Amino acid sequence: MKILFSTSTSPSFNLATEEYLFSDKSEEYLFLYHDQGNLNFCFIHNKRSEQSSLSAGFLKPVINVLHSMNIPVEAGKRKDLWLENFKISGTASHISGNRELHHGTLLYSSDIHALQKTLTPDKTEVLKKAIRSVFSPVKNIFTYLTENNRIPASEADFFHEFALKLAEYLNITELSELSDENIREIEIIRQNRYSRIEWNFKI
Repeated sequence: MKILFSTSTSPSFNLATEEYLFSDKSEEYLFLYHDQGNLNFCFIHNKRSEQSSLSAGFLKPVINVLHSMNIPVEAGKRKDLWLENFKISGTASHISGNRELHHGTLLYSSDIHALQKTLTPDKTEVLKKAIRSVFSPVKNIFTYLTENNRIPASEADFFHEFALKLAEYLNITELSELSDENIREIEIIRQNRYSRIEWNFKI
């Protein structure tokens, strides 16, 4: 498995990267990137005979690493992560052919007010046909640490430590980088899909 850490905070670029890595049928990836207090992790690999595609098994490395950092998370019923009675991570999966993609978030120091506002849409006619999210109380890991009289690391330091421990858990010895050719191909995907108004907004 290769581990890639994105230097971009552009959602369109990072989503295009996930699609690009998903299309590589020969390699397994752990893709990490972050934006405004949130770390995203994405496991991409071929189907495994010892693990159901629909299980929450992909969360095991994340849970073990957070436990090693004295953050007692637990897996929820919706393949999410909970810290005490608060949700700190939501996930989504995509299965196609023999390929699996499991994407998750990790709230560290996000703007919770902005997050809740984003997840509470206006009750318009357009949204009547949409699949509504199940409301869950959320909390930042930073807040949990503060409330438990621990000194939280900076966002950058926390993400760095988490990435190193995750790589160690998965026996990954080096960080891989996207080549210039990779980036050019990802940019084509981004421009043709994820940066288009038609993809981001229902017109």
